[in-house]
Amino acid sequence: MSFKSRDLPPRQPKPAGSSQRPVALVCLASILILAVALRYRAADHPYISQWDEAYHALVARNLMTHPLVPTLHEQPVRDVDLRSWTANHIWLHKPPMALWLMAGAMAIGGESALVFRLPSVLLGTVAVLLTFLIGRTLFGVLAGLVAAGLHALNPLLIRLVSGTVPTDQVDATLVFFVELTWWLLLVASTTGRQLPRVLAGLALGAAFLAKSMPAGIALTGVLVLAKGDTLSLQVRSLLRAVVPVGLAAATVVLPWKLYTVMTWPEEFAVESQIVLEHLSSTIEEHAHSASWYVELIPVHYGGMPEQAITQVATFLVILGSIGLAIVQLWTRRNPRLLAIVLWAIGPYLVFSLVGTKLYAYVATAVPAVVLLVGHATSMCWRFARSARFTAHDPSAKAVLVIVAAITGAHLLTLAADRITADYSVPPWNRLYDTHTFRIEMIELGRREGRKVLFNVGDHKTAQAMFYSGAEAYPDPPSPAEITKLTTVGYQLYLVTDYRRRHQRQIDLLATAGLLDEVTLIEIPRPEQRSLESPYLR
Repeated sequence: MSFKSRDLPPRQPKPAGSSQRPVALVCLASILILAVALRYRAADHPYISQWDEAYHALVARNLMTHPLVPTLHEQPVRDVDLRSWTANHIWLHKPPMALWLMAGAMAIGGESALVFRLPSVLLGTVAVLLTFLIGRTLFGVLAGLVAAGLHALNPLLIRLVSGTVPTDQVDATLVFFVELTWWLLLVASTTGRQLPRVLAGLALGAAFLAKSMPAGIALTGVLVLAKGDTLSLQVRSLLRAVVPVGLAAATVVLPWKLYTVMTWPEEFAVESQIVLEHLSSTIEEHAHSASWYVELIPVHYGGMPEQAITQVATFLVILGSIGLAIVQLWTRRNPRLLAIVLWAIGPYLVFSLVGTKLYAYVATAVPAVVLLVGHATSMCWRFARSARFTAHDPSAKAVLVIVAAITGAHLLTLAADRITADYSVPPWNRLYDTHTFRIEMIELGRREGRKVLFNVGDHKTAQAMFYSGAEAYPDPPSPAEITKLTTVGYQLYLVTDYRRRHQRQIDLLATAGLLDEVTLIEIPRPEQRSLESPYLR
């Protein structure tokens, strides 16, 4: 079986003259404005979400001081657990690319939640443009515009920028560099030049430094470099094409890998073991069925997913477009469409089989999926303009009306859902008034001297450290800790709340007269607590 260039999907006929070009440019500009507006709006809230954004933000804040030493607890006063990504010192749980971008933004714009999300706003918007460019090259202008519009509105990618779902800025950065790699490979295939291949390798290396192995899905793009009329010739051309890509990627990835394994061998070994455990076993209760990611399609791609009719419309649009592409592959076997299909379904196949499943593991598939929707839309449009339809074939009209109705319902509910989405209520907020907590921690950060904060509840130790610059722990200090830390000059602070967490231990410290050395910080009950899933916001 061989793939022939003449089997590529027919592109839209070029319009006579350039009368349609301004319309396409206006549509693209509108889509990009919508993309940046939705992402900026999602990023523009003051709280830092605790899963996993607070930990990424804290490490990024520390990287501002020492860019090559990723730390969570900057100067721990307790023993650290190397296996705990939420409580260790040297933090290798994620590669540094997204964290460096966040640190750079804060170095320029200040240490605020909006500022460290701005790189994701920018990269997410540029990714929409890349979707258009890929779609236009492969399937025509209409396909590119439809795909870009769906990408701009995509709920999963917008939620990543907002920081309200794991793994927030890290996955947003990964999606961008995967798509940049793919586009550069496509440019290399159309121009035949070597430079785009090298740049694609550099982008692939950056994707690996964003989130390691999931970046490998970008390698589906090498299929667009296949040349020749026989399978053997195409394999040879792919092997020759992969060499510069791989060498360029290695120049980006290997220095960091070698540096970390030589500088922190124990931490590197532990983190590598944890990564492997994610594949074979369930970590932190993230166990789901093999069909979970398919079940999430209405949430990841649709608007108002709690309504059955919108769920059905989303399933029909997404799965129908993927199915149409697979059918076309069966009859028109071409490497470019195959590459898109593999890019779209690869993350679903891989992560449906691993032991630990997190909400956004399949985010890298989103650009490819919307490209297939654009491809399907373009095919329907060509069919609508064909002789069969213009001959007033009733069955053709009926099919197009049904397709248009389903697609229109999907787009309208998706747009309405994203425009009205509310990010103002902090998710997982059960114990503290978030605004008061943030103000108190910022005020603590303005105080001079070395500080340690105890009894921080609601899983907000990372936020506390980000705002205050103090070490923070979730339980009260022991009498020995109070004596030891005050002796060496630490100022001790203890958070209390309306539930009186660990009150017995605190009373014992008071009885022993040790609370005289500790400053209490009272955080009131939240006026508004989030009871709905942050994934639906």
